[in-house]
Amino acid sequence: MTDIGTLNNIEFTKDFKALLFSPAGFKAPMFRAISKRSGTMWPDTVVPLPGGSLDEADVHGCPAILTRSGNFCVYATTGGGLCVARLKEDGEGAQMRRGWKLVQTIELVAKDAKMVKRLELSRDGKTLLVVSFSKCIVAFDVVGDVEDKKRNKEKEVLKNDDNNNDDTGLETTVLKNRRQFENEHSQSSWESACVAFDNKFVYAASSTASHEVHCWNLKTLELTRVLEGPNEAKGLIRSCYHPKRPLMIGVGANGIMYVWAKVYEESWTAFQPDFQELKENREYIEREDEFDIKDEEENNDGTRKEKKPNVTYLDDASSLTFADLKLWDTDLSAYWTDADEDVMHDLPVEVIVDYELQAQMEEKKKKWERRQALKAEKKKKEAEEKETEKNGGKGKEREDDGDENAKKQKMDDAKNEGRDGAAKMEEDDIINDDDKEKD
Repeated sequence: MTDIGTLNNIEFTKDFKALLFSPAGFKAPMFRAISKRSGTMWPDTVVPLPGGSLDEADVHGCPAILTRSGNFCVYATTGGGLCVARLKEDGEGAQMRRGWKLVQTIELVAKDAKMVKRLELSRDGKTLLVVSFSKCIVAFDVVGDVEDKKRNKEKEVLKNDDNNNDDTGLETTVLKNRRQFENEHSQSSWESACVAFDNKFVYAASSTASHEVHCWNLKTLELTRVLEGPNEAKGLIRSCYHPKRPLMIGVGANGIMYVWAKVYEESWTAFQPDFQELKENREYIEREDEFDIKDEEENNDGTRKEKKPNVTYLDDASSLTFADLKLWDTDLSAYWTDADEDVMHDLPVEVIVDYELQAQMEEKKKKWERRQALKAEKKKKEAEEKETEKNGGKGKEREDDGDENAKKQKMDDAKNEGRDGAAKMEEDDIINDDDKEKD
C-alpha cells in the first residue's frame, strides 16, 4: 500500500478485509482493501464529506474511528466538528459492494474547538471522548450501535430508512448526551484521554503542562483527583487504560513510559469482621476483673446461672445409674443392672477329646508314611536299572555277585515268609487307596 503517508490511526473493518486509514497530512480518511481479492467488495473510497461538499480538504488530517460493531464510522472535520457514517451494502454474494452513508453531523464540538486531535472509544463502545484544542474534553454516548448478530430483526427497518432518507440521511442520531470535562485552574489544552475499564472515570493528560493526570467522574462530571508524576516527563503525549484492571499507561514527551496503578491498603477487617482498626495509639484502661478466672456457672455480673430442667450436668453424674441415662426406650434390666450379683463376667469352657477320631487320624498318618517310603524305594530301583543299562561291560562280574546274592535272598525269603504275606497285603491296601483317590 503506497501513497498513504504518515498515519494518525489505522484499524481493521469488521470483516477484516479492509483497513481504515487516518492520514496525518493533507489527505482524508479512507478505506482500502487488504488484497486484490477483497478489492471488489471494498473499493478505495474516502469517507463521506459533510454537507455534500466535494472538497476533501474539509477532512484533511482528521482522525477517524470505527464503533465497536463496525457498522458506524466517526470522523472529525477541520472546523472542529464530527461526522457519523453508516455502513451500507449493495448487491449480494460476489457482486456485493460496501460503502458508507453520512447519517449525522455535529458542526462544533466545543465553542473554542478549532480542530479535533484524537477520538477515543471506551472498551464497551458506549462512550466516545473527543480531544481537541479546546480547554475541555467532550464526551458523547454512542446509541444504536448494535452488532450484526442482533441486527437481524432490524434489517427491514434499516432498509426502509435507507429508501426514505435523502442523500444526506441525517435522520439517524448515533451520538447523544454531550458532556464536557474541564479544570478551571488549567489553561492548557489536552493531548490524550481515556475511559476506565469500569466506565466510572475519565482520565486526561496535557503535553504542555507538568506531569499531571486529571480524573473526572463520568456521571457527575466532577473533578475527583489530580495525580502528579515526575516533572522529567514534560507532559504526556498519549495514554491508555487497561481493559480489565485499574491500571493506566502514559507516554511522556521524553520517551519514557509511566505506569499508574491503584494503591491497595491492607485491611484486617477482611480476616476478622469485628476487628477495630486504630489510626493512632490510645491508652486502654482494663477493668478490675477483666482477666480474672470466672466460674462457668456465674454470669458476668457475678450472679449464678440457673440450671435448665431435663438437663444432666457433669457435677451430678456421680449419682447417676445406667437406667437413669435412658439411652433406649426398651427395658434392658434383663441384660444389665448395677448389682454385681446379676452381672455375667465370664463363661466357663470345657474341651472334650474324641479318642476314636484321634485313633483314625493316627492310622491315616502311618499309611501316608508307608506310601511315601514305597514311592522312594520304587524310584531307587528305577535309578539302579538305568545304571545297569549304561554299564553293560561289567555284566559278568555282576552275574557272579548276583548268584551269591540270590542264594542269600532265598535264605532270607525262607525266614521271612510270614512277614512277606503281611507286607503284600499292606501294599495291596495302599494301591487300592491310591486308585480311590485318583477316582
